[in-house]
Amino acid sequence: VGNSQEIINVTIASIHSRTTVRLGEYDTSTEQDCDIISGECAGPLQELEVESVVHHALYSTSQRTNDIALVRLANPANTDESANVLPICLPFEGTDLRKFPDNAEMILSGWGHTEKNVASNELQKVSVSVQPADACSELAKLDDRDICGGEAHCVGDSGGPLQYSMDFRSREIMVQHGIVTFGGKTCGEGLPGSYLKVAYYMDWILEHMEL
Repeated sequence: VGNSQEIINVTIASIHSRTTVRLGEYDTSTEQDCDIISGECAGPLQELEVESVVHHALYSTSQRTNDIALVRLANPANTDESANVLPICLPFEGTDLRKFPDNAEMILSGWGHTEKNVASNELQKVSVSVQPADACSELAKLDDRDICGGEAHCVGDSGGPLQYSMDFRSREIMVQHGIVTFGGKTCGEGLPGSYLKVAYYMDWILEHMEL
């Protein structure tokens, strides 16, 4: 979620005629997410209607380039702390939000297929080490629009965020640096994965996002 009414996604994940978006989900097999030990439950899920989807005009299926879309919701999401839904920070140009060290450890999350080749009911996460572009040469020739990660994402993770935790103005925040695009057919095989670099598309995002 880029703000309370805009979601950054990839074209392949948003190209179908989806009419609603669900926010605040963790376990898709339950009506409400509750901690087994404490009994505390997360806030209710938010089912919000999609108003429109903006695809990048230069998106190419054959070259796998410019695979980014903005999903605009008909109404703003509830982003109070009790709602368990928060906007993520974006890497604005000229700010420290755009910076991350070489070999940075980032976090990838999603409900992609597990080792049994079925979609996970629970939201999964894995640490991904940023790699030089040539480490992904078996996948495709990457350029400054892409990030090469040392761990391949799973089938079904497309559109998911690659996030980096950092200290900013005396507090810890999460910055979305990447979006899952393509990788190996299965994850955990020692192959890297390719991620669209959000920083490269910030001008496009701001141009089409209604702030």
